[in-house]
Amino acid sequence: MAVFDSVGIPFEADIMNLVILTALLSVGNSGLYVCSRMLWSLSQNGMAFGKLNSRGVPFNAVLFSLLFSLVSLLTSVVSAETVFVVLLSVNGLAGTISWMTIALSQYNFNWWRCEGVKV
Repeated sequence: MAVFDSVGIPFEADIMNLVILTALLSVGNSGLYVCSRMLWSLSQNGMAFGKLNSRGVPFNAVLFSLLFSLVSLLTSVVSAETVFVVLLSVNGLAGTISWMTIALSQYNFNWWRCEGVKV
């Protein structure tokens, strides 16, 4: 904000709020898309939410993802000090474990390749 003030850009707070809101909507949209596609893929194997509508959209998966997202968002208002913090922690831990597994897999693959082990 100090940079915008020094340059003389009016409505700097509104501009930043627009940028942040656009980024949040983009993340929410991509998360909903990924979740619905994953549930659709599971449904192809008979695991979850097997119905598609007439246009081939996994409507039940999208609805389930949206409802779960809204309940998760509601926890930030209702119990911001407890459940919301736990949900954020679980999300961060899952991401960290995923990236650590990817790094370990890459390390092991390169080690086997250097040792001459056929994969």
